[in-house]
Amino acid sequence: MINLDTLAPLGFALVLIAAFIIIFIFYFFYRLFGTGRSAAGKPGAWGLYERRSVMTNAERDFFRVVEKVVGDKYYLFPQVRLNSLVEFKKDYFERKAFFSLINKSVDYVICDKSSLKTLLVIELDDFSHQNDERKKRDRYLDEVFGSAGVSIIHVVCRRTYDFREIEKQITSFLGK
Repeated sequence: MINLDTLAPLGFALVLIAAFIIIFIFYFFYRLFGTGRSAAGKPGAWGLYERRSVMTNAERDFFRVVEKVVGDKYYLFPQVRLNSLVEFKKDYFERKAFFSLINKSVDYVICDKSSLKTLLVIELDDFSHQNDERKKRDRYLDEVFGSAGVSIIHVVCRRTYDFREIEKQITSFLGK
């Protein structure tokens, strides 16, 4: 016959070992996958994302030039979604055109400070704008803004910019 008093310490030891193994497994998965929460404590995507700048270095350099041109008289916004700037006329809606609007952004928008009305859109054309698809996109933007009565200019991306040349281009549309 088995004496239960002699098995009690063995059962307790097995429970401790099982608890240790479970804790180890949880710790292993925690270290492997993280908490599943972002730095703000909200549910995250298990560390799949990292922070990036709103603009590339070339876009940032040009932004600084345009910032000096507009001064404190206008607002300058980078990377604005197209559907934030234009909308369909009330009697028109086409699904394909709608998705074309929401999937595009423009490089810079200059707005009136008091009304926030869009005064000028600027596209910085880097080497990718020589691609046929990009040329097609640029024509589309020109058509959309032309239809909405908003001026758009395309500036060729360079290492350095002639401030006076950029100022002249921009102020010709702003009437500064």
